Amino acid sequence: MPIHQSHFLMLRRNLLYTAIARAERVCVLVGTRVALKQAVRNEDERRRFSRLADRLRVD
Repeated sequence: MPIHQSHFLMLRRNLLYTAIARAERVCVLVGTRVALKQAVRNEDERRRFSRLADRLRVD
């Protein structure tokens, strides 16, 4: 998983957790320690606008 400050919008704890949890055998983080620390500290979970509920609704 790339983890670098150039992807600062993606450096969130929940996304890091998901990437690690989905790894079946090994999870390799490629990047900087500063970016990893930033991701771990960032608890910001922004509201997603995927419209998933609308897409799943049966008419």
